[in-house]
Amino acid sequence: MKLFLIAICLLWPLTTFAAEQVVTLDTRPGVTMNLLVSNPEMPSHTALLMFPGADGYNQFSIEKGEIRRGRNFLVRTVPDFTKRGFIVAVIDTPSDRSQGMDDTFRTSKDHLQDIMKAVEYLSAKGCTSIYLVGTSRGTISVAYLGAELKHDGIKGIVLTSTMKYSKFLRWLSIEKISYPVLIVHNSDDECKSTPYDEAGRLAQKFKSSPKATFEGVSGGLPPQSDSCLSLSAHGFFGIEDRVVKIISDWASH
Repeated sequence: MKLFLIAICLLWPLTTFAAEQVVTLDTRPGVTMNLLVSNPEMPSHTALLMFPGADGYNQFSIEKGEIRRGRNFLVRTVPDFTKRGFIVAVIDTPSDRSQGMDDTFRTSKDHLQDIMKAVEYLSAKGCTSIYLVGTSRGTISVAYLGAELKHDGIKGIVLTSTMKYSKFLRWLSIEKISYPVLIVHNSDDECKSTPYDEAGRLAQKFKSSPKATFEGVSGGLPPQSDSCLSLSAHGFFGIEDRVVKIISDWASH
């Protein structure tokens, strides 16, 4: 395992946060995966393991000694979660998927092995409560992993702007998920792959979960991106604080 520690000023938004580090994990023979790990000012034992949407590629990078963070909802809100006392770890694409993860990979044993290494890393660092949090296509990863990944440190999963059940999640064994589940969705989301009405009915599909909760939100700023991209209702653009609070409150109980 290689460790790079860089205290930096981030670009989105432009302000100073707690120390961050990019951790390179050996996940499979000949394969590595980077984690962007952000630490709160006070010690914490609770971690949010973030799964960005799209293909997951290039959500963060190191350029000229600085970490640059992308605009995906779960990436740009990292400092908001650390301010609330969470350790936040954002996954990168593994080295054998450097151009991105498709849906087949997100539901593969290789992905499962990569993420198990990330969970073990966080657990070894003292995290006793770990939540898997996905947005958009990242919810495919989280739904699959929630059913297949068994670890005492995992305390729940969070699905935001979740993918359409009838086209994507129905092929996964989500009825096997035994962790608590939180679903957060924007009623103004106009992305055809993430319809609000299906998200509202999704909670009843988690037959083995002790509690599956749906939280609907609405509103935000006028979009500055395509309706399926981050700076729109799909990415909770303009209501980030509200959604961060919902997730934080849920993960704190």
